[in-house]
Amino acid sequence: MPDLGLPPPPWIVGHRGTREAVPENTVESLLDAVEQGADMVELDLQATRDGELVAYHDLAVRVSERESRPLGHMTLEEVKRCRPVWHRAGRQTRYRIPTLGEVLAAAPPDLPLNLEIKRYDRAADPAGLISALEHTIAGRDGIVVSSFDATVLAGIRDRLPDLALAPLGGRTAVWAELVEQARRLDAFAVHIHRSLAASLGKSGKLEAPAARERPILAFTVNSALEARRLFEVGVSGLFTDHPGALRDRLGRRA
Repeated sequence: MPDLGLPPPPWIVGHRGTREAVPENTVESLLDAVEQGADMVELDLQATRDGELVAYHDLAVRVSERESRPLGHMTLEEVKRCRPVWHRAGRQTRYRIPTLGEVLAAAPPDLPLNLEIKRYDRAADPAGLISALEHTIAGRDGIVVSSFDATVLAGIRDRLPDLALAPLGGRTAVWAELVEQARRLDAFAVHIHRSLAASLGKSGKLEAPAARERPILAFTVNSALEARRLFEVGVSGLFTDHPGALRDRLGRRA
């Protein structure tokens, strides 16, 4: 298992930073998750039209009051000019979309990071994305790359054989297929939806040898009661929008 610099499990992972407190996938959100004591921080990545990696979740970016465009169709310069609006608790905040390079420059060098790769156009060749990832994270330890995209993960494994990887599975994912994908990738972990994790735990499948070969992390968990139940059935870590509050409710020390 790669050494990401994580403490012993169970782990609390900031989901897109602290997406309910600060605009998600921003440097500010990442640093807020660090301040709240997250063991690791997860951010979403996708490539611009000219092959630059930026931290953004959605398919499209609002470029004007009346128009949205797929981020993958925009150049980095066009993305930099955008100021998406974050809505929470009746207030609006405009924010900027950071590049992966800016995220890495701002993050504490020993902070474990989970970079989730988004590739909305599955027909697009992932080679440029993988090359950009390799170039940008060169020399940076403590990174695990996750994705729902099996093609991207396989390409990354071929190009970066020592990088920690984690396949993602939604609530309807087939567990046996995820386990096999993780085996082929020699994955660090498997990240699955919380309902799938609960179902597997209830059936005892998280105690099976195939599940015990690598950590299982569940997303996205904001309830302390649900967190305790998932930890009890063998989940090693949780992605949460409120890392500090969840840690406090669980009685864990930072």
